[in-house]
Amino acid sequence: MFRVMTGWSVLVQVALGTSVLGAMFSPDALHPIRQLLIQHQHHLASLDDFSRDTVAFVFGPASARREDALKTLLSIVADPAYWQDQPLIPVSSAFAQDILAKGRQATGASWHELARNSTLTSLVQSAHDKQRSYAPLTALEREALRVHQRCIVLAKLFEQELPLVPPPVPTSGQGTWRPVLMPDGYPAEQQVGLKRGWSSLTTAIREGDQEQITEAAAQLRLILHNLNPDAYAAAGRRGNADAGWLVALLSCMSGLLVLGFSRWRNTRQPTLGTRAGPEPVVATPKGCPALHGVPLEVPA
Repeated sequence: MFRVMTGWSVLVQVALGTSVLGAMFSPDALHPIRQLLIQHQHHLASLDDFSRDTVAFVFGPASARREDALKTLLSIVADPAYWQDQPLIPVSSAFAQDILAKGRQATGASWHELARNSTLTSLVQSAHDKQRSYAPLTALEREALRVHQRCIVLAKLFEQELPLVPPPVPTSGQGTWRPVLMPDGYPAEQQVGLKRGWSSLTTAIREGDQEQITEAAAQLRLILHNLNPDAYAAAGRRGNADAGWLVALLSCMSGLLVLGFSRWRNTRQPTLGTRAGPEPVVATPKGCPALHGVPLEVPA
């Protein structure tokens, strides 16, 4: 019954142009895991920042501003079957008409209809062929590549490919972090505990149970930190080092600006014994010799 009501709610909200992102629970329940680390494009980021970037890329920047991004992302992960059919991937009117055979008033498409669209598949292949030969792309081909990339990102979320698990042994760098459902390298008991903790969180999110979400989030955070505390400590040290370099760089730039401004002011100011501006008109009053060679200015 809940799913039926939710489905009708989504249809009504889509028709009215209002937001449909995020399950029905408060984002405050996710506070314990906002600062968990996740590896993205060979760099570590907080789960909160990763969620904002991902939701903005897939659904558009306005979606990330309207809804809590972490709540949206975990709702997608927890209930992929539901989200695969929501027409929330933005498309242009030309794309809707020429590729999806919809009316030009359509502004969004679902992952399912895009993944099954043979016209889109052919257009993406054509665009890739053009890129390899350095040929210019049409506007429709460029949009097809963007839409295709959004579908790929969504597919990874549906498969729960979130590299939240630090490497099991110390490395010289940050190493390769593991997907949360494939924590290879850890003892079997730890792997089972992690998977159970993750399952508890996604189940609570799917059911919208506020109290259970908070409890499961806190437990998952503890499990991930305890897997390899040194990895989190090393990430913290790298973050502090990066911040130190940034402060030093800003201080250096500030010093250079001050020095440059001082030199500029010196070039603008007259030197000692000279007078700025044009030479004044001078005269010696009648009957009065010049006073020790000091000229007298004629009043304007």
